[in-house]
Amino acid sequence: MVVKKQDLSLVSYILGIISIVMAIISDFGIGGIIFGIIGLKINKDKKDPYYALARKLNKIGLILGIIIFVISAVAAYLLSIGVLT
Repeated sequence: MVVKKQDLSLVSYILGIISIVMAIISDFGIGGIIFGIIGLKINKDKKDPYYALARKLNKIGLILGIIIFVISAVAAYLLSIGVLT
């Protein structure tokens, strides 16, 4: 089975959407970080029409995942020392 470059760009586009959703619903945003990185790594064909949009979606999912992870880590720390009780 031969994988075309356009297929990889479409997969990257779908992973971008999944990364945004997973950043919001997964624990600590880890899903968004993982899917965002995978989507950025497999998208290599700059001539493909999905390239720019897939890259934007993956970056958004990655950034959301990182932000949610940091907020969750800070909240967990503050709860552990008793500030937010």
